[in-house]
Amino acid sequence: MILVDSFEDLCSLLQKIKDARTTYVHNCKSKLKQQTTISSYHTTKRAQYQVINSIKQEDDLLQVRYDAVQQVIHSLRSQLKVLYPRQKFRTERRHYRSKEMKKSFVDAQEHLVEISQQLTRVREQEQQAQTSLAKAKAAYQSLKDDESTSEQKLTQARDRRQEKRDDLKRIQNEITRVENDQAKEQEVYREKAMKIYEQCRILEQERLDLIRQTLIDFIRAYYSTEYTLKQNTIYEELLVNIESQQNTSKDLDFWAKTYKVFVSTDAAATINDDDDEIIEPITTTS
Repeated sequence: MILVDSFEDLCSLLQKIKDARTTYVHNCKSKLKQQTTISSYHTTKRAQYQVINSIKQEDDLLQVRYDAVQQVIHSLRSQLKVLYPRQKFRTERRHYRSKEMKKSFVDAQEHLVEISQQLTRVREQEQQAQTSLAKAKAAYQSLKDDESTSEQKLTQARDRRQEKRDDLKRIQNEITRVENDQAKEQEVYREKAMKIYEQCRILEQERLDLIRQTLIDFIRAYYSTEYTLKQNTIYEELLVNIESQQNTSKDLDFWAKTYKVFVSTDAAATINDDDDEIIEPITTTS
């Protein structure tokens, strides 16, 4: 079913995105660790780590979204197995009542098809009879125009012409009868077909309702308000942390204290010995 395929393709895409983001986070952390301590340190470095870690948090949300869509797929597959059981010795699936409904239509049409075929045959006979009559008329007229034609031959030709007329009339009467039978059978077929249609309508409604409910389940899974709220929480916490914890002044004083360049009285008051950043002293090569 196209719906299942599209959801599975989406899950594959989400997995690729998640894998790519995991690699991205790992590479970013590695690069950040490799930065020299003279340029990457204290609250600014911590802020950079927080941003990178927030991407990992989003990956966790992505996994939740992936799992939710997988649950929708699982539910849909379970219902499809009931509605469309696998055919014996075949790979495709069919609706569990498709064979029954198809047979009902075939049975309902059977007599009508027979009458239609009969009407086709009688009309072909009419064409042949019209051709035969035309030839009989031509033969009679030819003999009539010939003064040497005997009365016996002319009578025989006239009789053959009349015989062909009678044949054509009989066939045309048969056509009228068969057409009347066809009209009556069409009414019978319409009544049967309407009853079959009502059954098919119920089955089709079941299928369409399944698609509708699956789409609703997907929307609730993929665009969950819970997902949005968690994403907003990540955004708000991250923004608050950066704005409240990253402090350029503290970093400059921290750098100055570490490298014994300059320590302000404010810096001495704000910098503690238990800072989480250990910066190696600057060394020069002789």
